[in-house]
Parts: sequence; C-alpha cells; structure tokens
Amino acid sequence: MNTDLIRENLAILSGLTPNTTTSMQKDMAAGKTSEIDELIYDVVRIADNCGIELSNYRKIATYFGYK
Repeated sequence: MNTDLIRENLAILSGLTPNTTTSMQKDMAAGKTSEIDELIYDVVRIADNCGIELSNYRKIATYFGYK
C-alpha cells in the first residue's frame, strides 16, 4: 500500500467542524463512564510493567487523574 497516511488524515481533519468532539469527550462532559481507562491508563500500566517510559502518555494520564 502506497498511501500517504499523513496527507489522508490531515484531509479528514480539515473537513471537520470546529465543534466536532469525540465520543470520549461527549461521555466525559455528560458525566458518563468513558474509555479513558482502556485507551490511556492501561497503556501507562502496560508500559510500567514492561519498563518502558511513555512520558507523553503519562502526562495525559496524570492530567485526567491517573495515579
């Protein structure tokens, strides 16, 4: 496959409206449970167990309350 993924994703993003949000953002704003544990916290836990440093993921996880 010879697809330029960056160009393709930028084209998708440029077509979104400024008020577009993800389902996780909508769930969190409504006080519902979200996929944050599986999508962010689990990645940090797995990295910790494997001895891998993921500083950006950790910053995001900490921002959202990961301890």
